[in-house]
Amino acid sequence: MKNLLSRLRHDEEGAEIAEWVVVVALLVIVAIFIYNQILSNQLSTAVKSIGEKIQSAANSSVPNG
Repeated sequence: MKNLLSRLRHDEEGAEIAEWVVVVALLVIVAIFIYNQILSNQLSTAVKSIGEKIQSAANSSVPNG
């Protein structure tokens, strides 16, 4: 048991791997958040533009009178 504890105390490879997993996970979360923000803004702009075009087409096809 003493030998096992001694090896674990000197072996830091597992801790380094865990640290890298946390860093990568945080980077992925940030990337997903940024992607979603950009995508939602672009979708909102596209939907608004399409809506304006449909409204404009509907208004121009209605006869005055």
